[in-house]
Amino acid sequence: MNPDTWETITRQRNRRFYAWWCAGIIAATVIWLVIQSGGLNENGWRTAFAIATILAAAAFFAYRGSREAPGPGKFRVVGVSKTTREDVFLDVDAASQANAKAKAEIEGIVVTKVYRVPER
Repeated sequence: MNPDTWETITRQRNRRFYAWWCAGIIAATVIWLVIQSGGLNENGWRTAFAIATILAAAAFFAYRGSREAPGPGKFRVVGVSKTTREDVFLDVDAASQANAKAKAEIEGIVVTKVYRVPER
C-alpha cells in the first residue's frame, strides 16, 4: 500500500479514537460530579445520564473534524490497472471527487477509492 494512503487512513482512525476517548472522559466526569454532589434521586440519575450523553455527543462532533467540502483540489485515486492488473496510486488535480474518478477511468484504471490529498 502506498505510504501516503496509509498515513491518511491512520490519521483518520486516530482522530476517531481521540474523539470517542474525549467523549467518554467528559461523560464519566459529568456522572462522577453528579454522584459526588449527593443529590441523586430517581430524577437525578436521569438528569446525569442525559447531560452526559449530550456532552459526549457534543465532544464527539467537535473533535471529529469537518468533512471536506466538495470542490476542486488534488485527489489520490487508488485502483487497479486494467492492462497490467497491478495496484495503482494516482494523484489527480480535478474539480470534484467524481471528476477525479472519471479521469482515472479514462487512463484505464478500475477505481476502488478516491481520497482528497490534505494540503500541507
